[in-house]
Amino acid sequence: MKLITQSKGEIQNDILKTMIHSWDYFDMDFPLGPSFANAPSFVPNGFIELIFLKDLQVYEAAINQPLQKLSQSFVWGQTKQSNQVAVTGKGAWIEIKIYPWAFELLFGHSANSLSSCATTITDITKALSPISEQINTVQNAAQFIHLFEQFAIQQLHKSRTVKPFLVHAFDSIVNSHGQVQISALCNKMNVSRQYFHQYFKDKIGLSPKSYARIIRLRKTVDNIYKNNDLSLTQIALGGGYFDQAHFIHDFKSILHQPPSTFFKQKQFIYWDL
Repeated sequence: MKLITQSKGEIQNDILKTMIHSWDYFDMDFPLGPSFANAPSFVPNGFIELIFLKDLQVYEAAINQPLQKLSQSFVWGQTKQSNQVAVTGKGAWIEIKIYPWAFELLFGHSANSLSSCATTITDITKALSPISEQINTVQNAAQFIHLFEQFAIQQLHKSRTVKPFLVHAFDSIVNSHGQVQISALCNKMNVSRQYFHQYFKDKIGLSPKSYARIIRLRKTVDNIYKNNDLSLTQIALGGGYFDQAHFIHDFKSILHQPPSTFFKQKQFIYWDL
């Protein structure tokens, strides 16, 4: 497999910049006709991802389910558990990572409306159909981001809002790598825990506790990947877990296998290390 990241175009709109974590345009070359028996796992990252494919085929499966071919353009929502993903062909993979609270501002649907597997983009909004239709004519990263920005700016003119405390809470959870106390956060923002839980889940796609759990595990997976010389106990404690046992429990419940097996196989997709 060959993977080349093109130099990026730039988003010009200042408001749109605050809604997007990052975006990438990958030129990929995967062997045709692969065996999907050991399709790699996708590690949840806490973002909502818009994916546009050019001359690539992507297949996805939830745990213990057969692989299903995905559409040319799709959205990955908030997944509570890891899914398997397989890619074949030679072409471009274009992805935009959106902060979950911004999804409704751009698409008119809350993040909670997305399933745990890929959702076809045109099933969410027909407004993105022109981008999906033009994707095969896009020659580089700059052309694509220009197309997307034109769509996004039109959406920003619509009367959609999120409460400011949601963005603050989201940033607090992400910046603390999932180690912030939800009750303390509610007290600081002067909102009831019940209301915060309901509003957060609707706009982000997961409960505050579940989202913090994903963010904490993601950061810990990152630390393991980058620090092979540290023990699991050191990694777990550094990630805010009570002990190694709690870390392994979370790891297995989200990624379906113990850390030792997961990293030994190296069967995972983790674009943004």
